[in-house]
Amino acid sequence: MSSHPSLLNVPLSGTGQTDCEVSGMLVTGLTPALARLVMPYPDSGQQVAQCDIRPAAGKGDLAAAAFLPRQGGVGEGGGRNIFAVLWEEGVEGLLSMSNSTLARSLLAMWRLSWSLQSSLYPHLRMSSQDLICTHSTTQNWLSSPTRCLAWHPHTAKLALAQSDDTIRILSVGGQTAIQPLLKHAGMKGVSCLAWRPCSASQLAVGCMAGVMVWTVDPTSMVSRPSTSCVSKLLRAGHSPVTSLAWSPCGRLLASGSPADTNLVIWSPSSETCEPLRRVGGGGVSLVRWSGDLGRLFCATPGSTFRVWSTGEWSCERWTVGGGRGRVAAAQWSPDSSQLLFATTEEPVLYCVSFMGVGEAAI
Repeated sequence: MSSHPSLLNVPLSGTGQTDCEVSGMLVTGLTPALARLVMPYPDSGQQVAQCDIRPAAGKGDLAAAAFLPRQGGVGEGGGRNIFAVLWEEGVEGLLSMSNSTLARSLLAMWRLSWSLQSSLYPHLRMSSQDLICTHSTTQNWLSSPTRCLAWHPHTAKLALAQSDDTIRILSVGGQTAIQPLLKHAGMKGVSCLAWRPCSASQLAVGCMAGVMVWTVDPTSMVSRPSTSCVSKLLRAGHSPVTSLAWSPCGRLLASGSPADTNLVIWSPSSETCEPLRRVGGGGVSLVRWSGDLGRLFCATPGSTFRVWSTGEWSCERWTVGGGRGRVAAAQWSPDSSQLLFATTEEPVLYCVSFMGVGEAAI
């Protein structure tokens, strides 16, 4: 047993400070290879400065706040760090990294423009959860056990989003006993659902992160589809998504976010997008595509709403009567010639007619 390594036969270290263990022996000096390996590490015997001790991270802090800043590294990973700051902290965080006069001037202008925009549109100060609660078509979205639902346009199939951020697919009429359950770590705060026309398997989900498109094979016997069945349609600044609308042909997907002034048109097949930006309104809260593919309605968190012509992608702008409230619900007629909508402040049903060259609001 004397040859078996254990605490009973650990050899005594020599004179001096023990640096490492090599083949069961405590040695006082390092080999050249080990010396180069441990050289960047701090000395364990030195006193740790108070500024090097990170406090416990808060709930709203970024993940980078839990790590000590890197020393140097400008030439080694400076470009990567710039893109990381731009992604995590935005333009303001990127300008704050520089101490130059130009960067400070640009930062002051950026903060001034943001403060003016926030004063014009107070909803931009709200959190993602509050934005969804305010602009979701579900009453009492936060406390409701059913967040949203969507019927399939061609088959007797219902998608049901629950308060635990899961989506259950129900087949009506006893066609199959399998009820797929959709769940993803990045799918938090589900606010809207939309089945893809001319397809029996694809479901678009709007949530806090953006848009996720699930592909659920109706003939599959798997009750819990894996994350490989979902594709993410994400764009910086375009979150949370509170409204989705497929084009009647199923090739394009429109998404709107109250925090983004862009109406984003996605091509899910190629996972590319084209933003349509107009000044005024402070975001996009509701989108509805007409059945003839010719027009796309979008409402804003303010009193402005627009109807886009999908031929040349130009829009006409209207304002809610009296300039009070916003559009809360809208729907096209089956022949796409009439648009009905209701506001948050008036018990009145409005109609916009697109018959002929003239339009009239009633």
